[in-house]
Amino acid sequence: MIWSVGSFANGAVYQRDLNLTAQASGLKFDIPNLIRPPSTTVSLPSLPSSCTKYTGSDKECTASMDAVNITFADCGSPYTICRCSTANITLDDATDALARVPVGLRRHVGTVMVMPGSSAHAYTYTNNGEIHFFGVCSQRTWIHESTHAASGALGINAASGSGLWAEAVSKDTCVPDNYAKTNLAEDLAQMSVVKVYSLLNDNTLPPGFTTDCMSNQWAFLDSLPLYNPETLLGGSCSFEPNNAKTQ
Repeated sequence: MIWSVGSFANGAVYQRDLNLTAQASGLKFDIPNLIRPPSTTVSLPSLPSSCTKYTGSDKECTASMDAVNITFADCGSPYTICRCSTANITLDDATDALARVPVGLRRHVGTVMVMPGSSAHAYTYTNNGEIHFFGVCSQRTWIHESTHAASGALGINAASGSGLWAEAVSKDTCVPDNYAKTNLAEDLAQMSVVKVYSLLNDNTLPPGFTTDCMSNQWAFLDSLPLYNPETLLGGSCSFEPNNAKTQ
């Protein structure tokens, strides 16, 4: 299965296993209707220091690494992708996956690292939105990790054991899947994947899922300007979402 290995922030992540029922063993559905905006690619003459520190004999990339800036038509600021030469996916693959992350989430992503891996996994630094992908990750994983980046940028207190998200979870009896049971932050990211599917498909859920047992978590997502479909799925990242910090 393809999962994130977690997110990292300046503070500690609240690592409480959620004692709730999983609706599925994993999120295995495709996400149709994701649109890829046109893009331009510029090779960088030298590696950014943020990428260099992950290269070396005992690092994530033991081979050479290349860096590019990708500018999508829906967002004027370029994204930096650093790809290890032994990565399992090509630069085009990575560009396509990043492009298909809804712009309302993608606008919060920092530098993207594409690394080799015998299994698909990823992690995100929520203080700067930097994401590391290993192996061949699904589009669900790209959306999952981008949610970690967005929650960090917007001050959504998902990794804490207190606050509105923790309260919402405590009132429900289920989460989307087994990985969502890991902790509050991973539950939010998995819920986000289900929410994106729903917004792209006339507010229907993936087959086999229901909101009945996780209605409070669903209502929490609905309360966030982040999931306004006009901006989440809009054609531009040039907007002010007016996201208040959710504690």
